[in-house]
Formats: sequence, C-alpha cells, structure tokens
Amino acid sequence: MSEKKITDAQSLEASLEEKRLEIEGKLHAADAKLAEANRKKSQADRDLEEVEARQRRLEKEKLYFENERKAGEDRIKRQEDSLRDWDKKLKESQNRILDLQRSLNDREERANENDKLFKIKQEELEEAKKALEHTKATLKIKEDDINKRLAELHLQEKEAESKNRKLE
Repeated sequence: MSEKKITDAQSLEASLEEKRLEIEGKLHAADAKLAEANRKKSQADRDLEEVEARQRRLEKEKLYFENERKAGEDRIKRQEDSLRDWDKKLKESQNRILDLQRSLNDREERANENDKLFKIKQEELEEAKKALEHTKATLKIKEDDINKRLAELHLQEKEAESKNRKLE
C-alpha cells in the first residue's frame, strides 16, 4: 500500500504540478490581460482627457461664435435701423423734391401765362402805338390843314382890314 500511496502521492504531485503550471499560466495570462487592461485604461484616460479638452475648446468656440452671432445680429439690427432712418429721410427728401417740382411747375406755368399775357399786351401796345402814330399823323395833317386855313383866314382878315381901311 505504500507503493500505491507513493504512486497516488506522485500522481497527486504531478496533478498538483500540472495545476500549479496551469494556474501560473492563468496567472501570466491574467497579468497580461491586466497589463493590457491597464494599457487600455491609460489610453482611455488619455482619450478621455483629449475628449474633455476638445469639449472645453468646443464650448469656448461655441461661446465665441454665440457672442459673434449676437454681435452680428446687433450690427444687422443697427444697420436695419439705420437703413430705415435713411429710407425715411430719402422718402421725406423725395416728397420735398416733388413738392418743389410741383411748385416750380406752377411757377413755370404762371410764368408762361404771364409771358403769353405780356406778348398779348405787347401786341396791344404795338397796335396802340400804330393807332397813336396814325392818329398823330392824322392830327398833324389836320393841324397843318387848320394852320393853313388859319393862315388863309389871317390873310383874308388882313385883306379885309386893308379893304376896310381903304374904304374908310
């Protein structure tokens, strides 16, 4: 029995050695897996830090772009207000120009009417001058005729006086 115990002990020892080797193999595999897990965890930590850094950078960029967008919207609003004011002033100026144009047209129309009246009056004046010249000429002829008659009458009076003196 002792041989059997020795054989059993040897068999148990071999089995234990096999199990020890198996456990050592599993331990080496576990160590390798642990090392791989640690490497992956370190990589994941680095990746996480990069992602967090990228996220912070993106948040800063987002804030910057939001501020830029708001500033742009404010600029656009000011420009729109300015354009509305400019458009209002332009319309007011256009209305003033239209009023001035109407006033100018009215003045021009009145000036044209006055021009026509002036031409009519000038023609009437020319006709009146011609009539006056004709009347003057007629009066001159009549005056000359009257003067001639007066001279003749005067001559006749002198002759009559002279005849009266002779008769006396």
